[in-house]
Amino acid sequence: MVDEGHLANVLVYVKDGLANRSFDPPQQRVTIKQEGCRYVPHVVAVMTGQPVRFEDADQTLHNIHPMPSRTASGTVADANSQPLDKTSARPS
Repeated sequence: MVDEGHLANVLVYVKDGLANRSFDPPQQRVTIKQEGCRYVPHVVAVMTGQPVRFEDADQTLHNIHPMPSRTASGTVADANSQPLDKTSARPS
């Protein structure tokens, strides 16, 4: 918690309790950049089916290895090449 009871750097999601409601994923792509061997932003929330782009500004070979618990994972090497677009078909 930060000043006056506000939260900072927090991610909140609803795991249960939505009954039969569903929500379409945003069509806006989320971009995660590799800058100075760090992901920017460091943490981001993405809905199943929402596109994600990985960009690499470093001159170093990086491995992008998503590790969601129930989705197909894979290691993808990225050496300052073209942006890599991914979309997960199942929730993690």
